Amino acid sequence: MAQFLKDHVRDAIIDAALYEFAKHGFSGASIAGIAERSGISTGNVYRYFASKAKLFDAAVPRSFVQAFLKRFRQRIAAYPVGTQPDKIPKHSPYLRFSEELLEFTITNRLRVLIILEGTDGTVHEGFSTKLQTELSKNAIQTLGLTKLTNNSTIIFALLRDVYRNYFLALGSILRRFSDESDIRTAIDIYSKYHLGGLAMIAS
Repeated sequence: MAQFLKDHVRDAIIDAALYEFAKHGFSGASIAGIAERSGISTGNVYRYFASKAKLFDAAVPRSFVQAFLKRFRQRIAAYPVGTQPDKIPKHSPYLRFSEELLEFTITNRLRVLIILEGTDGTVHEGFSTKLQTELSKNAIQTLGLTKLTNNSTIIFALLRDVYRNYFLALGSILRRFSDESDIRTAIDIYSKYHLGGLAMIAS
């Protein structure tokens, strides 16, 4: 008798994979660990996904990574050029896109954590570093720092540090908290510190 793949079993495997990839990263996670967490035999996991890479692609599809990147870029594009971070108007589209990005991040907490910290060995390896570079280059424009040509190398290095620390903090928050209210509170507290750092560079 032919064996049919079942959607609820596939979903259980993906759910378990998200926890394992978030905890250990792609390179550190194992099919055996995913099988144990899902309550399904290792052999049965392989019936649904031929390899760990195939399972990763199903758990964190490229369409998700693009959706996350799109929201980040919308937020970046909406930044009021030349405005210091602590002077952004309350009704700025930048704040609306920031809220949309935050909601997306909270809804997809484990997936976001994975693409920020656990992509080594996947097609998304280096995603976080590339995004930090993109944000740093954009900040030079939006914060009106292009005139500081004599110190451009220093400014870029400082901005890379600011965004590197931002992603480290975001990953720590998403790893530590699962409750939406806790995540919002933690991100709000850290964002004030982060924006303060950008404001100091721009001043």
